[in-house]
Amino acid sequence: MKRSSSWRRRDALYSLILRQTFGLQALTIALGLTLPPLVIAPLHIQQRLIDDALPAADMALLQMLVLAYVGAVLLTGAVKFSVTWLRGWMAEIVSRVLRAALIEAQRKRPSSAAHASLGSATSVLVAEVDPLGGFAAEALNTPLVQGATMLGVIGFMAYTEPALAAIGVAALVFEAILTPIVQIRINRLTADRIQALRRAGFDVIDAAEAHRPGCVVAGLGEIRRAYWIRLRMNLLKAGLKVARNLIDHAADIAVLALGATMAMRGETEIGVIVAFLSGLRELRGPWGELLDFYRRFADARIKYRLVIHAIAGGADPKPAAVPTPLDQLA
Repeated sequence: MKRSSSWRRRDALYSLILRQTFGLQALTIALGLTLPPLVIAPLHIQQRLIDDALPAADMALLQMLVLAYVGAVLLTGAVKFSVTWLRGWMAEIVSRVLRAALIEAQRKRPSSAAHASLGSATSVLVAEVDPLGGFAAEALNTPLVQGATMLGVIGFMAYTEPALAAIGVAALVFEAILTPIVQIRINRLTADRIQALRRAGFDVIDAAEAHRPGCVVAGLGEIRRAYWIRLRMNLLKAGLKVARNLIDHAADIAVLALGATMAMRGETEIGVIVAFLSGLRELRGPWGELLDFYRRFADARIKYRLVIHAIAGGADPKPAAVPTPLDQLA
C-alpha cells in the first residue's frame, strides 16, 4: 500500500493509520511475532533447570540452560528495542500529517471562520495530536503481538497442568468483564475534558484580541472544570488498577494453594509450580498491554472524532456554565 503524505476528509482512524504507516506496521508485526516463543522459552528452561538439572547435579545441562536463558533474554531485548523505535517513527508520521492538515485547513478558511475555530486549532496543534500518533504506532501490532504472546503462554500452561491454567484464565475473564464497564465512564469524561480545554483556549485568545476580561474569567472556569474532570478520571483509573491487582494476587494465591496440594499428593512437581508462577507474571504483561490498548483505542476514537471536527472547520461551542466541584463529583 503506497503511503500518502496528506490527510483525506473521508479517512476513518484505521484508514489513516494504514495509509500512512502500512509498511512500518507490517515490519513491526513481523518482528513482534518473534516474541511469543522468546517469552515461553524461559518458562520451559526454568522447569527443566529445577526438575532435571538440579536433581541430577548435571553441570553441563545447567550451563546449557543458563546460556539459553541469557540468549533468550538478550534477543527479546533487541526485538523490543526495534519495535519501540519503529513505533516512535509511526507516531511522528501520523502526528505530522494531522498537524499539516489542520494548518492547511486554517489557511483556506475565511478570517471569521478561522477565528471561530482558533481555540480548537490551537489545542489540536499543541496537545491533541500526539496521543493519536501514539495510538497509531500500536494500532495493529499491539493486539496481534500481545494476543499471540498471551495465547502462547496460556497454551504452555494448559499443556503443562490444565487445572492450574484454568485459574489464570478465570482471572483474565474477571478483568475482561470489569475493564469495559469502567472505561465507558472514562470515555465520557475524556470528551468533556477536551471540550473544556478547547473552550478555555478560545476564551484566552478572544480576551487577548478584544481586551475583554470576562473571557479570561470564563477561561479560568473551563480550566477549573477540566481539573475536576481529570480528578474523576484518575479516581476511576486508580480503582480499576487496584481491582486488577487484587484479582492478580488472588490468582497467585490460588495457584500456590492448589499447586502445593497437588505436589503433596504426588500429582505434579515443584518445577511446574515455579514455572506456573512465572507464567502468570508473563501472562500479565501482554494481558495488561491488551487492556491498556483497549483503553487507548477507546480514547483515540473520541479524540480523532474531535480532531476531525476541528480540521473540518467546526467552531468551538460557547463556554458553558462551569459546575461547582460538588456538581462534578455528584
